[in-house]
Amino acid sequence: MASLRERRDPILGGATVLLAEDDDDARELLAFALQACGATVVAAASAREALTASIEIVPSVLVTDISMPGEDGFWLLAELRRVLRGRGVRIPAVACTALARDYTREAVLAAGFQGYVTKPVDPMALCVAVAEAMQQPLPGSA
Repeated sequence: MASLRERRDPILGGATVLLAEDDDDARELLAFALQACGATVVAAASAREALTASIEIVPSVLVTDISMPGEDGFWLLAELRRVLRGRGVRIPAVACTALARDYTREAVLAAGFQGYVTKPVDPMALCVAVAEAMQQPLPGSA
C-alpha cells in the first residue's frame, strides 16, 4: 500500500477543511496547499470567524493557527468541538504555528489536536498531517 506521500490521487478528496489563520498570505498559501490535495477549504481570518463559519458547514477537519489575536487556536478547538458535539459531529484538528518553542508538539497534542505542523509549512507535510488526523480515532469515540 502506498504511503500518503506516494499516493497519486488527492489525499484529501472529499474533505471540507475549516481553516483559521489570521495572516492573509499564510491563509492563502495554506488554502492553496489543501485545495491542491483535493480538499474544499472554508478559510477564516480569526477564531471567531471560523466558529461562525461552522454554523453553515460541517467541516471534516479543523486546521488552525495557534497564536492569533483575540481568541487563539486552543479556544477555537474547544468551542468548535462544543458546538459540533451538539450537532452530533466529532472533528479532528491540526495545529499550525510559527511559535514552535512556545507550543511544543506534545503540548498541542495534549490539548486535543491530532496533528501539528510548524511554519513555514511544507505543503505536502500539511496535507499528510491533515489526512493522518482524519484517520485517527478521536478521544471518546468507540
